[in-house]
Amino acid sequence: MAVVILGASAILALAGCVNGTPTKPTGTPTTPASSASPSPTPTSTPSATPVTFPCTTVLTAQQVYDYNPNYVAKDSYKPGAGSDAASVVAASGIACGWVDETSGSILSVAIAQPAAVTLQLTQQLAAAGNSPISLTGSAVGYFSSANGVGELQVFTHTYWIVISSSDFSAASDVSPTAKLVLGNLPSP
Repeated sequence: MAVVILGASAILALAGCVNGTPTKPTGTPTTPASSASPSPTPTSTPSATPVTFPCTTVLTAQQVYDYNPNYVAKDSYKPGAGSDAASVVAASGIACGWVDETSGSILSVAIAQPAAVTLQLTQQLAAAGNSPISLTGSAVGYFSSANGVGELQVFTHTYWIVISSSDFSAASDVSPTAKLVLGNLPSP
C-alpha cells in the first residue's frame, strides 16, 4: 500500500513536467472568497505607565547620607541581567543605584508602574514562599535573600518597588529605607 501511495505521489509531482521541463500554470490565480463571519478583533494588552521621575526623588541626598555617609549616587547604574530590578526596568521603570565608596556595596532601588494585572501577578510571584511585611499605608513587602544580597519587593496599588543591597540580611534592615522611598513617591 505504501508503494502505491509513493508511486502516485511521484506521478503527480512529475505531471507538471513535459520532457523534463516544468510547465507554467495557465490562467489567473484565484483568491479564496472572504468568509461571512468577521475575524476577531485583537484586544489591547494593558501597558505600564512609564516612570519618569529622577533618582533624586527616590531617595534624597540627605536620606542617603543619613543611611550611610559612604554612599554616593552611581549615575551609570544598570541592574544585573535577569534580576528583579532588571524586570522593573523592562516594565517601563527606573533603577537607581548608590555605591558605598568604602566597601563597594551597591544599594539599588528600582520602581515601575505596571498594568494592574501585571502588578497583581508579580506580587503573587513575590509572595510565593515569603511572608508579607507591613509597611506604610496599604504597601506590603516580601523579603528574600540570595548570594549575600537582601531584597525587598514592595507593592502598592500602583507601584512595584525592588530594593536590594548586601547590607540587608533581614527585612528589618531594609524596612526603614522602604518607608523613605514610599514617602518620596509622587502620587500617580
